[in-house]
Amino acid sequence: MTQELAGNLIIQDGKVLLLYRDSKPEVSGSTETQESFAEDKEQEESQLSQEESCSTNNPEGLWEMPGGKVGKNESPTEAAVRKVKEDIGVKASLEKPFYSGEFQKDDRIFLWHCYKASIEGEPEIKEEKFERLEWFKASELDDIELAPSIEMILPALRKI
Repeated sequence: MTQELAGNLIIQDGKVLLLYRDSKPEVSGSTETQESFAEDKEQEESQLSQEESCSTNNPEGLWEMPGGKVGKNESPTEAAVRKVKEDIGVKASLEKPFYSGEFQKDDRIFLWHCYKASIEGEPEIKEEKFERLEWFKASELDDIELAPSIEMILPALRKI
């Protein structure tokens, strides 16, 4: 079954807005408890990242766009607008489709829809899974670790 994802390419002043998902939180307790908890947490986070992120592998330590899973009774455009509000707390207006394509990861097929969007207001992180929010020039994108969804469109982003 194909899982649909929706993402938002937000560009202002020639820079792309990306969100950074940092490494796992530290766990206190015994080594055995830490390892067991870490394994459970890793499986849970991996499942959540596949369901709620535009990245399909372990997204920790990667930059990604605001976006995520398209809900059961939701269109990709509705999901894209919803995820901007959830991820960075601002209203998005979708300008036009930027990219749609399928890819496979771990025996799952994903259909990713990316929209060029504008936002109203000052974005700030609203989801705990994100550590930072930054604007990048196209020339800086080769110097950071990007989510696979962004890697797919990197050639086009370099032309911004």
